[in-house]
Amino acid sequence: MSADGERWFLLNASPDVRDQLGRLTVAAPEGVRHVPVEGVVLTDAELDHTLGIVLLREARRLQVATTDAVRRVIEEDSRLLPVTRAFAEVSVTELMPDRPTELCYRDGTGSGLRVGCVPVPAGPPRFAREERPNHTVGLLIQDHRTGGTCAFIPGCGGLDDWLRPTWSSSTAPSGPMTS
Repeated sequence: MSADGERWFLLNASPDVRDQLGRLTVAAPEGVRHVPVEGVVLTDAELDHTLGIVLLREARRLQVATTDAVRRVIEEDSRLLPVTRAFAEVSVTELMPDRPTELCYRDGTGSGLRVGCVPVPAGPPRFAREERPNHTVGLLIQDHRTGGTCAFIPGCGGLDDWLRPTWSSSTAPSGPMTS
C-alpha cells in the first residue's frame, strides 16, 4: 500500500516479495540497489507472511510493525529478525489492539496512513514454542488524505458474528481518518 504511489508499505512479506516488487512502476535510482519499501506490517508470524523480510535486507533500513507476540516469534523462534539484522538496520513498532499507529517513512515523516489491529481466531505457527495473545491480527488501514478505509484480514480462522462488531468505529483509528 502507498499513500503517494512511490513509497510502499507491505502487508506481510511473502517469499515471492522480489517478484511483487518487480511489478511496481517505481523507477530505481541509477546505479543503486533500490528497495521502494518503507516498511512491512505483519499480521502473524507464519512463514508465508514473513520470509520475505530477509529478502528486503537490501533496503539497509527496514521498519516492521507488528504485535509483540509476532515480534517474539520472528525474533526467537524463526530467527528471521536476527538474520535480517545481520544485513540491515531493522526497527520494530509494536501494534496494539485499539491503539492505531501512524506509519512513518524511513526519514521519520508521516505517511498519512494509519493502521489499527484486532486479534482474530488463529493459532501460532507450528514452529512457535508457545502460544501468545494477539498472535494473529486483522488490520484496519486508513488513508488520512483520502479518508479511505481498508480491512486486511488474511490469517483469520473464521469471520464469526463476534468479529464484525470489533471493527466498529469505536476501534477504528480516531481523528479525521475515521469513516
